[in-house]
Amino acid sequence: MLSRLLRPRYGAAIAVACMALAALPAVAAADDQAVSVSNCSLSQDGETTVQAGNSVILQWSWGARTKGLVIAAVKAIEQTVTVDDADVADVDSYWGSPVPVNDPTYGSVWIATWSYQAGVLADPGDTMDVTVDGVLTHPIVDLVLFDGNRPMLFGPLDFVWDCEITAV
Repeated sequence: MLSRLLRPRYGAAIAVACMALAALPAVAAADDQAVSVSNCSLSQDGETTVQAGNSVILQWSWGARTKGLVIAAVKAIEQTVTVDDADVADVDSYWGSPVPVNDPTYGSVWIATWSYQAGVLADPGDTMDVTVDGVLTHPIVDLVLFDGNRPMLFGPLDFVWDCEITAV
């Protein structure tokens, strides 16, 4: 599967803005397995695995220097999420509140995570195809990434993340 960033110059910025979920405390139950859709698409060639029988929790995050900037970014994102060609209903309701995180690379930041329980892949070899098709509707700043002395501006931009999840 191919990840498609329709404005490639923003590729690194989107990857950073959707900071790794490893920085967040684990809150899933023992039989839940989180999959970062952005990481799967951008860093793992659109494929990842989970343990058969575990509940698959789809996630991705947006980070910025302040809580208000994260809220502004989340409000600026319009997205459609599909799981095995079925649209996720009421997609915006799966955004969590921004939380402060001390990131080893970027320092003190705030992160909001979109999190959706997509179901269980019961048997080894079972697959789930996920697509996030999004638009950042207007320019925003995160005050984390800079171009020289000036904060980088993101958007407007389109992004598509594809991820095939296979149970092992």
